[in-house]
Amino acid sequence: MKKIFVVIIAVVLSSCASKESKEFKLIDDQAALVRIVVATPEDFATTESNIEKLRALATSFNGKDYVEKKIVELRQQIEHKAVPLINDFWNANFDKEAPIIAVKEAITNEYKRQNKEVTFLSSNYIDAETKFSERDRKRTTDYNFLVTIRENTGIFQSDKFYSVKALCSANYVMGDGGIHYNGKINSITQTR
Repeated sequence: MKKIFVVIIAVVLSSCASKESKEFKLIDDQAALVRIVVATPEDFATTESNIEKLRALATSFNGKDYVEKKIVELRQQIEHKAVPLINDFWNANFDKEAPIIAVKEAITNEYKRQNKEVTFLSSNYIDAETKFSERDRKRTTDYNFLVTIRENTGIFQSDKFYSVKALCSANYVMGDGGIHYNGKINSITQTR
């Protein structure tokens, strides 16, 4: 009885190993067919999509671990190629006036909400910080500005002057169209 039980376990384990090796071979074969082409953002997106499709091939627990390792290997081949593509797109499509326009729009909208009107006196660029995220497929550059405004208070009152620290966050996700500019007020200080 003991020998039969051992034989059954050995047959079951052998069958599982055979299924896993077939699954691993299928994953290897399909991974080898993934073309690593990243000449344009569209190529990059297609390559990423093809890499993601490998997940559907894994059926066993070990197969899922194995396919994740293959996906990591393939992504490592394209990761360093995304940043130059994003920077090329950025340099070709970045509008130098858009960050300050977005900041002024944010300030104008904030004062409109309060039923107030402002005049822009000056705007000074302070600095910028660039970050890449989402496996280097997204570029975010934060532009900091110091903007001087005058609140138009009317005929019988003296106008108020403010110094506004504002930020424009410019974002581009590869394959997502264009660069998006979002203005935001960080702080407002009355100067006189």
